[in-house]
Amino acid sequence: MTDYEFASKIYCEVFGVSHDSGDVYIRGVFEAIESLPPSDQTLINYRFCHNYSYKRIGEEIGGSYGKAYNAVSNAMRKLRRNPAKCMLSVKLSIDYRYQMLKKVKDMIDEIFIVNQHYSE
Repeated sequence: MTDYEFASKIYCEVFGVSHDSGDVYIRGVFEAIESLPPSDQTLINYRFCHNYSYKRIGEEIGGSYGKAYNAVSNAMRKLRRNPAKCMLSVKLSIDYRYQMLKKVKDMIDEIFIVNQHYSE
């Protein structure tokens, strides 16, 4: 799994979306994960990088399916708190830039249409 694919999975899980729209946030995702305790980082890697089932994670951490599920859920909850703001600010920045680029494109299209009209 590439860094992009891993970061994309985490991003989608944190923000509850089915897909992402770019890779600008990868640094923010890794910074957020690195801010977690090592045990939580390991759980997130097991689940999202290695695609371990909760049963397999339970075996790795010496617990049950339920313990693994709760541990991963708690790690993701921590990720959604303050570090998620870092990723959210990057996402909002991307969304804002996209909106601005769309406005510029619309203005260029309008100029093109006006120029085309006068050249006829």
